[in-house]
Amino acid sequence: MQRIFLCKQATSPIEAHIYEHLAMNTFKQMTQRAGLLRQVDYFALGSHYIDTGLITIDIDLYTDEAVSLTDKLRHIQASTNDEALLLAMNQITAEKKQTVACDDMNALRQNIIALNDAAWQTIEGLDQPLIVKQLAEHEFLHEINEPIPLISQPSSVLSITVNDNPALLALSHYLAYTIHGTVADIANARLGYYSFEECAAKISKTLHCVCNFAVVRNLENEFELQKIYGDVIKIMQTETVLARLYRRLKSFSYSSGRMDTPNIDTHISELGIIIGEQTWKELADTSIVANLLSKIRLE
Repeated sequence: MQRIFLCKQATSPIEAHIYEHLAMNTFKQMTQRAGLLRQVDYFALGSHYIDTGLITIDIDLYTDEAVSLTDKLRHIQASTNDEALLLAMNQITAEKKQTVACDDMNALRQNIIALNDAAWQTIEGLDQPLIVKQLAEHEFLHEINEPIPLISQPSSVLSITVNDNPALLALSHYLAYTIHGTVADIANARLGYYSFEECAAKISKTLHCVCNFAVVRNLENEFELQKIYGDVIKIMQTETVLARLYRRLKSFSYSSGRMDTPNIDTHISELGIIIGEQTWKELADTSIVANLLSKIRLE
């Protein structure tokens, strides 16, 4: 596993939030082009911090295919054109239920370009403490509540009927969350959808996994979202990805201290079971995985 932690500082809090989205959109586009899956190949978290200009990107790379992107990821360069800026601002509106208002797009664009040109600071290259300063907002940038932004909150449900085998239930849960997570990243960077909650429940013999989104209403595109789901499920059924899933299941270790394994608390609260390392290794069979993927349905 490879971890990459990057940071840089903007000149205002809203500017930092916009650039965080721009950089994460670029990251998600890179992983999509490489055919990578969230949870299987990577996990990433972009953050900004209230009243400061600090931006951080924390990336875990789990597979060799993901690790091969390390050098490029250490030097992420975000798109800074008007289309990219507008998408980032709409993503923030969906996330915060507030409109990002800018009175001087030229000034914002120039600041974002300068920030993009500044080098990322890596955690291993930090030889002295980095002081995070409180910053005032630029006069031309605002987050406003009025008029109330029109936000849609669609939900996508993946369902699969399983027998009473708890191991297969856990694997189905992992696969469904992988699909939801990967789709969420693609839909965020492509359509502006913001994924704010995932949950699952077993009703009778059917597992239902739900992903809740928020999106600025005029960007909502149910047809395109469903197409992304279909494309991700299809990719996961290819021999190349099935082989990668096999390696990941074999690699799960709760005793190593690594945080790249399925969450035990989630399994207890949503499935009522605990799955150990040996069971995951027994589930590392491409025919088992392929069979379950063929049964997953988007409701």
